[in-house]
Amino acid sequence: MNRRSNEAKKRPPVKRGDVTTPLAETMIALLGPGMRHESVLWTRDETAALNKLYGFVPEKPNKRPPRPEPEVVDPSEPPYKHEDAKRRHAEAVKRWEAWTDPLPLMQAGADRNMARHAMHDGLRLIAWLAKHVPPGTDPLKTLIQMAALAGWDVSPEDMTWAEDEEV
Repeated sequence: MNRRSNEAKKRPPVKRGDVTTPLAETMIALLGPGMRHESVLWTRDETAALNKLYGFVPEKPNKRPPRPEPEVVDPSEPPYKHEDAKRRHAEAVKRWEAWTDPLPLMQAGADRNMARHAMHDGLRLIAWLAKHVPPGTDPLKTLIQMAALAGWDVSPEDMTWAEDEEV
């Protein structure tokens, strides 16, 4: 089999990116993706398993800061100091009212860090597995078959896909 690598269809594609298996494609179609990193979509179960593997926990909401108190100005001060204090307090209240929890941004950063860990480990796994995978085959299919032979609990749908000779 002398194919060019760009002609081989190795990963199950979906409209929005690549997925791990056809079962994952179905789950994403039904429930939506758990996470996306670059062109790879993970199911919610895969995302939860990756978070558990790398020790990432969901970010907790932040408490809203206390409402700003008016500045106390000595009554003997000139009137412009009182006006400046009122203006600064009004601006501080306006910022306080516009405050939003930065939780989504912090969670996005944690998700990206988790994906970087997974990408790093994935490259290490593929580098090691490459010497055991026949040319032109999908490394994930080989890994699923190895897991099943090792006695791991592999879903029948994934096993059927992994044993399929079609690339």
